Amino acid sequence: MPFNCIAIDDDINGIEIIEDYIALLPNYKLIACFTDPELALEFIRSGKGIDVVFMDIEMPKIDGLELSKLIRHKTKKLIFITGHDQYWLDTYHNEADGFLLKPIYLSRFKSLVEPLFFTDSTKVKETELDEDFFFAKIKGKKNQLIKIKYDEVVAVESMRNYVKIYTIDKTIVSHITMAKIKEMLSHIKNIVQVHRSFLITLNYIEEMTMNILKMTTNENLKITVSETYKDIVVNYIKNRTMKK
Repeated sequence: MPFNCIAIDDDINGIEIIEDYIALLPNYKLIACFTDPELALEFIRSGKGIDVVFMDIEMPKIDGLELSKLIRHKTKKLIFITGHDQYWLDTYHNEADGFLLKPIYLSRFKSLVEPLFFTDSTKVKETELDEDFFFAKIKGKKNQLIKIKYDEVVAVESMRNYVKIYTIDKTIVSHITMAKIKEMLSHIKNIVQVHRSFLITLNYIEEMTMNILKMTTNENLKITVSETYKDIVVNYIKNRTMKK
């Protein structure tokens, strides 16, 4: 049985995007769409079996944050979708399961929605690596390579034809392109892009203040998250934030 979804957005273009994306997910079914939040509230209160609500925040009559308080107990999962990133902290207090910034990209949508109902027994196990490290060539030292453990990579910064690799206790400038190291690290859990010039490992985030991340390194590394990638970080932190 597919999971039943509804979409609420006063912008018809936003509704159409959700329709198109859900149609690509075999385990999900869109059963209703609303541009009027009051009609959506009436439908939800009627007792229909709803698994996921996708909802905009800035809407006439009832905004998404207020509407969520009225319907949260009627849906298993709640995803906020908005073009305004200042609301992400508010969604914590409304027990949302995810936050997507417009424009919504299919890859981002799928990565958030597909695992919503996974349990420990249904999660795909991470591929085990034959080796837990790689060697990087050090810039300016012709014949010297340095061993780097995958699980110690905190962040990677692009520097044109070089990258700066930040680990827990050292920083290495290596003669390799960002595209190449991104490919090398693609199989590692929680390594994501947060800026055109930065990859990070999410579990090494120490603090987040607005768009600034402080990472766990010996260099007091701070990285600005671009708007394009912010929802990835927000959802990661949200899922690990203590609730009241």
